[in-house]
Parts: sequence; structure tokens; C-alpha cells
Amino acid sequence: MDKKRFFSFGCSFTKDWGCPTWADFIGIQFDEYYNLAMPGSSNTLIMQRFIESDLFYNFNKDTDVIMIAISGLGRMSFPVTKYNDHVKKDMDHFYSRGDIDSCISSDSDTPEILEIVDFLKTKFYKKRYCVFDSFVAVKVMKDLLTSKGIEHKIISALDYKIYIDNADVYGIDDQLKSYVIKLQDMLDIKESINEFDNFSSHHPIPETYYSFLENYLPDYISEKSKELLNADFSGDFNTWMKKIYPDYQMLNEFDSKDHPTFCFGYF
Repeated sequence: MDKKRFFSFGCSFTKDWGCPTWADFIGIQFDEYYNLAMPGSSNTLIMQRFIESDLFYNFNKDTDVIMIAISGLGRMSFPVTKYNDHVKKDMDHFYSRGDIDSCISSDSDTPEILEIVDFLKTKFYKKRYCVFDSFVAVKVMKDLLTSKGIEHKIISALDYKIYIDNADVYGIDDQLKSYVIKLQDMLDIKESINEFDNFSSHHPIPETYYSFLENYLPDYISEKSKELLNADFSGDFNTWMKKIYPDYQMLNEFDSKDHPTFCFGYF
């Protein structure tokens, strides 16, 4: 690769604690690799991290390649003071756990989270709001990358076509449907990773991510990617990866405000 830094953004299809994803097979080839994805992310949360990362790292066309795997269009993030007992002190966080309407409570949820989720489910939440927010988030990221002339790709981790094919089910009118189609036009690959994996109910295995890249982004994989696919990391991929990139884990171990990139913690 002729660029020095690789940044990836997305949800758990981009950053998996247990195994390499599509982003790792690409990032392993760069001198600097920053995986800034977060499991459960909404597209609004992805955009927030993207904007703050630009302020901190100063994305530029001479050194950077940036790829974003957008998440489910129906996801929502919201602010909380305390995530759960993993975080010992109160502070502000943005929280996201996938689609609110399918959210299942956890034993570790604080009363604050339970109250907010209940409110969103019963009194506020509508898919159409989240779909619109997703369109805005993707457009902001696309426009910034284009204006800076940065080499980039925007792909989709989860299926978005359901909001085009079943617009009436989600209360999406023609105007909003046209926005989803515009979002589709901003994607460099129209098939989502989830669709490529035949809509499996679990996360793709490394071989599936690798096959996705072979099929759609072959110029971004190399022998190093193949070596990673065949590597034995003894069930602890993060530890193995951190030996190569000490900053790899950077945002997934309850770091909250301790990391200088972000004003708020993210969970």
C-alpha cells in the first residue's frame, strides 16, 4: 500500500473482539491501523466517532485510506451517565445496542438504561426517524471524505434494502424512501456483508469476510491478509493483534474519556 494510515469505522461487523473482520484483513498491510468501530453502533454514533477522529488525526489524502461499513439503518444511540458495573465511575457516554425494538435487557443494565430503552420503545421510537438520521450520517461522512480527496470506500455491514422493498411496513413515505435510495447510491458496494453471508443470524466467520474482499475489494488484500486468515491466535485475537498494533484495541475496553480522541465515552 502506498498510503501510511488505515482507518475503519462501523459496528461489530468491523470490530469483533474475538476474530478478524474485513477491516483487519485490509488494515494489517498499513504502517498505522486504527479500528474505530464499536459493536452495536448506530450510524449516527459512527458519524460522531468519524468526525471526532478527523479532528484528532487530521484525515488527509496524502497518508490515509478510510473505509466505513455502515450499520443497520434502524439503530439508535443515546446518552447515558453510567453503562454498567464495568464502569466504576459516573461519566457521560453515548450508548448503542442495535435496533431498539429488538433490544433485550441485560442483568447488568442500570436503571437509567432500562428507563431510556423503555421510553424509546413505547413512546418515541419510530424506524423512520432512525432511517433519516442514517441518511444524514452517511452523507456527512461521504461529503467530508470527497471534499478532502481522501481515498475511501463506504460499504454496508447490514441489510438496508428492506427499507426500500418494505417501505410501507416501516412507515417510510416516498420522500424518505428516495433518501434511502440516495444512500444506496453513496455505497461503493451494493451488496451488504450480511446479504453476502446469506443473512446468517450470527456474525460472519473470518473466511466470509475474506471472501467478501476477494469478490469486491481484491486490490486491498495481499499475502499479509492471507497470513492473517491462516494465523493461529489461540482464541485471543485482540492480544495477538496488539503485538503488531498497540493502539488496535483503543476503544473497546471501557476507555471512556481516557482516550483523547473523544469528548464522550462510547458503549
